[in-house]
Amino acid sequence: MILSYHHMIRGFLNWRLLAGCFLICSIFFNFSGLAEADTLGQTRLFFVNSQYDAESRTSLNAVLKLTGERAYGFVDESYWQKINETARTQLLDQIYSILKEFDSKIYPMETAFFGSEPNPGIDNDPRLTIVFSPLIDNVGGYFDSASNYPVSDSNKFSN
Repeated sequence: MILSYHHMIRGFLNWRLLAGCFLICSIFFNFSGLAEADTLGQTRLFFVNSQYDAESRTSLNAVLKLTGERAYGFVDESYWQKINETARTQLLDQIYSILKEFDSKIYPMETAFFGSEPNPGIDNDPRLTIVFSPLIDNVGGYFDSASNYPVSDSNKFSN
């Protein structure tokens, strides 16, 4: 599931990961149609917006690295493989901090103002999915409303 609030993304914009090398994220509903909890180390395919992706990709594989109370933190697999152990540790520390802030500040503030999303969603999971991947300069994150709907013939690129 996802909160479709641009204000939530603004809260993330304050976080610069790895000396500004990249910042979050895409936030997606998970419309698998099955009640399936994501597990640490799991790899999933995500469709991304090529206008915002640093490599102009339309999809990427991401690995679940951390789980918060309200969100999953997936990391772009190709980015993860390119960085050294020190950078990986720093990245995980930053994602941990972001997920904690999301749980304790961002989610409660956004739902108090806008109301709650359907929870649990059609995937029967109460957590949101956040994908951390390199984005183009001056983009701190984005939300794709197409991912609010299940995959169908008219919406093949829903997450």
